[in-house]
Amino acid sequence: MESTAGAPLRAHGLRALGQPRPVEVALEGGRPARVTVERSRVARVFEVEGVQEVWRVAEAWWREVPVRRTYYQVVVDGGRALTLFQDEESGRWYEQRY
Repeated sequence: MESTAGAPLRAHGLRALGQPRPVEVALEGGRPARVTVERSRVARVFEVEGVQEVWRVAEAWWREVPVRRTYYQVVVDGGRALTLFQDEESGRWYEQRY
């Protein structure tokens, strides 16, 4: 694979796609009410208009740190859908982009 300049693409120029991004989530009644997303050093706050779906993932129980997450498919102001999850081990929130 080569870059547009014709130079070979180096490992330091690669990035994983679809990696979860940290976000801040304010809860009301135990559910997401506001989401703060930082992109390019600019923070945007979205009001959650509704929660479409909630599900839990508990896997890799055999590992030292198993994966336990609660996912929320939400609709924010403007009609945009976001998939959020809270890591139950750390308590941190992330946006999962597909």
